[in-house]
Amino acid sequence: MERRTVLVREEAERWALVALLVVALTLRLGALVVWPQPLEGDAVLYDQLATSLVNGYGFSKGAGEPQTAVRGPGYPLFVAGLYTLFGHHVLPVYLVQILLDVLTLLLLYRFARDTTGHASGAFVAAALYALYPPFIQQALSLYSETLYTLLLLVSLWIFWQATQRRQLHWFAICGLVLGVATLVRPVTLLFPIWLGACLWPLRRSVGLWRPTLILTIFFVLIILPWTIRNQRLFGTFVPVSTLSGLNFYQAHVGIDEADALRVRRPTEAISLLRRQLADRGIAPDNLNEAQFDRAAQREALAIIAQHPARYVPLFLNRFLRLWLNVGYYGPPSLASLLLACINGVLLLGMLLAWMRYRGTWWIAALPSLAAVAYFTLFHMAIHAQVRYSFPVVPYVMVFAGYAAIRILPWRVDSQA
Repeated sequence: MERRTVLVREEAERWALVALLVVALTLRLGALVVWPQPLEGDAVLYDQLATSLVNGYGFSKGAGEPQTAVRGPGYPLFVAGLYTLFGHHVLPVYLVQILLDVLTLLLLYRFARDTTGHASGAFVAAALYALYPPFIQQALSLYSETLYTLLLLVSLWIFWQATQRRQLHWFAICGLVLGVATLVRPVTLLFPIWLGACLWPLRRSVGLWRPTLILTIFFVLIILPWTIRNQRLFGTFVPVSTLSGLNFYQAHVGIDEADALRVRRPTEAISLLRRQLADRGIAPDNLNEAQFDRAAQREALAIIAQHPARYVPLFLNRFLRLWLNVGYYGPPSLASLLLACINGVLLLGMLLAWMRYRGTWWIAALPSLAAVAYFTLFHMAIHAQVRYSFPVVPYVMVFAGYAAIRILPWRVDSQA
């Protein structure tokens, strides 16, 4: 009878997951029809880079434009591949991204179940992912978040597999996938160190230095060809992209002004930077892309050094921007307040799971917590907006889903 009960429960779980996948797919396809996303902002640049690759102009913004590293090559190559197959149309890109997003949902369920041992909590996390409005929107946009979120999740799931199987080649595979993810978005450039630190509780059974070294070596092997290309192009070390210095400057150029919380637009920040460099006797037009970005970084550091006390409020305020989409100059919109409420509940759920309901699963869940902490501190230190948090929101959902099954009366016991 007990065996039959288990089989019935597993069958019910499978059908519930299938229903959830159908709901997620329906929501995204429906939004594609009624909620079309305009080609604006970063999407324009990604379209230019992909089109240039298809037309044989290299990694540039178009014919006659210089070769660039303003973005990592991962997402433009992805879009260029689809343009090559289906022509210069964004619809096939959106459809493929919808499929990738549903695949992410399925993998998140598996990842949450594997790391926490609770099928019901994993289902709650997957349901949260299916219904989360920003995930629906980003799948319908020419932005890199959908692809990056999947690659990051795959790398963390492989890392978990490596700790369970205790075979070094799994750490190598994790490094490879994480390297590909970093070529899509360079924010994870230092993340292998954080993942290695997560092995500390397992150092006696899994090891510490050898797995971390192997993961890091294969991570570097993936990004190294692009780094060498950038070195030859700019004559300086550019691991992935040349945008970090300008973003850093953009976030701090107004630190000494009354409206310090207002984030300057890129055009405004570039204009101010060119003026400051000219005042220092540096001709901005004589700097290549990488040199201009380094100059922006130096200017930002100089501004912070002149006003160190003002950096702390900005640092703390960027948590509100990153996770709650508030704290900018000006009142938040209704959509921002709604997202703030949703993310606030998810963050509270994560804290509750970790502080009150933490069990034997905490070691397996440590990389998820590390990812959330890494992204939060990185963007609080440099530059923040809410979409930068989206790649790690799924891990907050894992914890929130686990907390939900411990709080709500219909919770089921662990199946771990």
